[in-house]
Amino acid sequence: MKTNVNHLQKQCRHMQTGRVLFKLCSHNYQCKDCAYDQLLDEYDAHLYQEDLPVPPAAQVNKAAGLMVPLAA
Repeated sequence: MKTNVNHLQKQCRHMQTGRVLFKLCSHNYQCKDCAYDQLLDEYDAHLYQEDLPVPPAAQVNKAAGLMVPLAA
């Protein structure tokens, strides 16, 4: 008997765009029903809010090209 596993091997749209290294789609590309997709959207919304404080350069470390705030 031939088993259809295509639905188990669909790459998440975030994997296809290179945003994440590995994630398979378990919602048949119905992103509105996917908690993972919603999590990333909420993260982006938080990241790009204009009123977020930007730490002064003296309070950040550079690690592999990322700016990481120091703990106070």
